[in-house]
Amino acid sequence: MRNTVAVVLVCLSMALCGFAQNATPAATPNPSTTAPTFTLNASILSLPANSQTSAATDIGATFAVTDKLLLRSDNILAPSVNLSAYFGGIQYALPTAKILTKTNLDPAHFQFYLTGSAGQARVTVGSDPTRTHFAALVGGGVNYDPAGTGKFSINLLEGE
Repeated sequence: MRNTVAVVLVCLSMALCGFAQNATPAATPNPSTTAPTFTLNASILSLPANSQTSAATDIGATFAVTDKLLLRSDNILAPSVNLSAYFGGIQYALPTAKILTKTNLDPAHFQFYLTGSAGQARVTVGSDPTRTHFAALVGGGVNYDPAGTGKFSINLLEGE
């Protein structure tokens, strides 16, 4: 009988300790509101080459360092012309409010930007050795935020 009472008391004390731990959970930190934004993107391109246009894809990513400056990666693949190009660069958001002052467009919904990247391009033609050379991209574009919250989720236009 004594052993049974001791076992019951030990079980009750363990249950109470477990309950006490669950009654006061550790405080969880608030999520960061200034976390940098990382985005992935993919788009279809048409590349002019040798008096014809070839289909290509641009698979890339951006990482927001500040509100105006983003690090950027572009990887262009065009299998029909045996091209693969890999670029790293920056994207800089222009002061959209100043650009749109004389229009009826809301600057909270639009973001104009400039971009510049450099890297290498590789071309393989038939059985010839692969040729690798330096390449650069310079351009700009327009992003759109449907809600006007500063999270530009739609790329309306980009030219490089």
